[in-house]
Amino acid sequence: MKHGNEQAHTGHVTALALDLFDATAGSLGVAAEERPLLEAACRLHEIGYGVSPRRHSRAGYEIVRSEGLQGFTSSERNDIAAAIYLHPARAGAAADRLLERRLRAVPRARRLAAYLRIADGLDAAHLQDATIVAVRKKARTIYLHVACHVSSPGLAQAERKADLWRQVFPMELQLVHAARRPVGSAPLLTPDLLVVEGARRLLYLGFSSLLANVHGALDGTDREALHKARVGIRRMRAVLRAFRKPLESTSAARIDHDLQHLNAVLGDVRDLDVWIDLLTGKTLQQQLATHPHGKRYIDHQVALRRLQQATVRRYLGGSSFAALQARIGHLLRIELPQLVLTSPAGSLGLYSRRILSKNLRQALDLAKFRNARSLEKLHRLRIALRRVRYLGAAFAEILGPSVSALVKRIHGVEAALGRLRDTELASARIRREGPAPPRLLVLRLEHRRKKAVTELATAWLRLAQPGFLAGVRRRLES
Repeated sequence: MKHGNEQAHTGHVTALALDLFDATAGSLGVAAEERPLLEAACRLHEIGYGVSPRRHSRAGYEIVRSEGLQGFTSSERNDIAAAIYLHPARAGAAADRLLERRLRAVPRARRLAAYLRIADGLDAAHLQDATIVAVRKKARTIYLHVACHVSSPGLAQAERKADLWRQVFPMELQLVHAARRPVGSAPLLTPDLLVVEGARRLLYLGFSSLLANVHGALDGTDREALHKARVGIRRMRAVLRAFRKPLESTSAARIDHDLQHLNAVLGDVRDLDVWIDLLTGKTLQQQLATHPHGKRYIDHQVALRRLQQATVRRYLGGSSFAALQARIGHLLRIELPQLVLTSPAGSLGLYSRRILSKNLRQALDLAKFRNARSLEKLHRLRIALRRVRYLGAAFAEILGPSVSALVKRIHGVEAALGRLRDTELASARIRREGPAPPRLLVLRLEHRRKKAVTELATAWLRLAQPGFLAGVRRRLES
């Protein structure tokens, strides 16, 4: 194709959209003649990416309108182009918003875009892992049952992009996660997959998780969205670090550096969220409410968090993050697919065992830090364990139950380390800022610290059982 296209993604989106169309068009009063138009819009919805990644829907719209489509009338071509333009979750520049409002007034274009947006959302991670397993109608609601990878953001993104559907069609759409995947459906990762392709799929998963939570983080009303966005960043960084050598000829190292900086900035905000959650928890909040300075102290911390929201908006809503998104998109859609074509043969199964074994060894080498009072040392151990957990969770589908068990045991240690770190950070915070903390709060933090130390000791004994770790290492070295 002249302009290039991400064929695997657009082909899968086309299949999803047509399945949904075939199951619902009759109930929604959509003419069968619109099916070929929907297929064309789906197959071409990413055609503008090579021209302008950040405004690819506008570029695709212009390409279709200027170059035409064989076999379609001028009116049909314009509606296909309009559907392509309307497929993202939102428009960009002011001029684009004006065009979006005009195109949303075209009935057939709106119908095509409504189908396309749902299908594109389901493959938000560009992993082709979503499958429509059933479409059921009850009263005025269509229930769309979708099977997808457990970590895939597809359902959440499709739900976000269902706003146009609900404006256009008389029947409500409800997305339902189907726990069981259809027989014969391909897993996300397989042992014989090329190493670079495995990296691409895992990076897409983390990137999609980040993007799915940016809007909530910017809004500021859902503090968990910021946490989930940071998890997406950390998962991407774990993959970039694990696949550093296979990706050394790409922009991966620069992207990793930029993600590290972004996560560090957002981390300060997240630490304050954790602190406020502790202060406003039911038990402690009731106790502090009876203290003469308790409410004033909580109000001061909440006011600090409101000020910190400006930092979130500056870093996630500004031009630098938009540029970072474009660089990541270029890596995932252009650099890595090209690298797959030229990369040497090598199985992901062998590579995953080797890289997970290396990271596990590095984490266990830091075991001495688990009893440290130093925040830096505790954090180093926690980061190393978290990296093993992320990689283990990613590769468990390939490496089997022993790695899944390792992930669970590491999560127990990491959670205890997290509570210990949060307590140490809180103790440092109350010593250096805000009004004098109530004595009750100081005692509460000391109690939490002792409890976290006990939990850490118990979780570490479970992880470090010689027979268990020996079994995991045998699996990784086999």
